[in-house]
Amino acid sequence: MQNCFYNNKTRILLPLGVYIENKNVKGHWVGIFSGNEKRATIDFTEYIEPKKWFMTPFVKMHLKYWQMEYVVDLRNVLKSVSL
Repeated sequence: MQNCFYNNKTRILLPLGVYIENKNVKGHWVGIFSGNEKRATIDFTEYIEPKKWFMTPFVKMHLKYWQMEYVVDLRNVLKSVSL
């Protein structure tokens, strides 16, 4: 996705949206960042369609996993930046 968040303090471009497509699902999710220097919140909005009917019960579980991985990766990048 073209949307991005620019953090002036760390000078990092952080994507707000992620497009997902594989053999089982397709769609995207967007995270809206809010908070202050000490604490942040991400509000995720998802639009994901299973390509196969039997994947429907598993989509939400996998989506939460992908979002947690995104947050872990984001934290690791922010920790590696010298402030």
